[in-house]
Amino acid sequence: MSGQSTLTVESGASLKVYVGGNVQLTGQGIYNLSGSPLNCQFYGLPSCTIWKMSGNPDFTGFLYAPNADFISTGNSIYYGAIVCRTATFTGNASFHYDEALGRFGPARGVVPVDWNEL
Repeated sequence: MSGQSTLTVESGASLKVYVGGNVQLTGQGIYNLSGSPLNCQFYGLPSCTIWKMSGNPDFTGFLYAPNADFISTGNSIYYGAIVCRTATFTGNASFHYDEALGRFGPARGVVPVDWNEL
């Protein structure tokens, strides 16, 4: 997305996107008219290593991209949650974690990825 482009999730609708490559959003943002981060979910697959938002892209949603470096430049406002490898905010960006995601968010838990038997 770039320029004046936007992505709008209408009230009563939901969006779930799985991304296999790098992301660069430089438009005006993702408008989630429901106001609930659960209605706008993005999942970065292992090949998603960069998630960049610049300009004024507001975001109300949930981003799960554990292999990605999240980069925000400009005057962005984020509501929801971001799970990423690293996060860098420059400019006048602000972030608000939505505590409701802890109770109603996507499934979570401990998943062993490596171990040594003794």
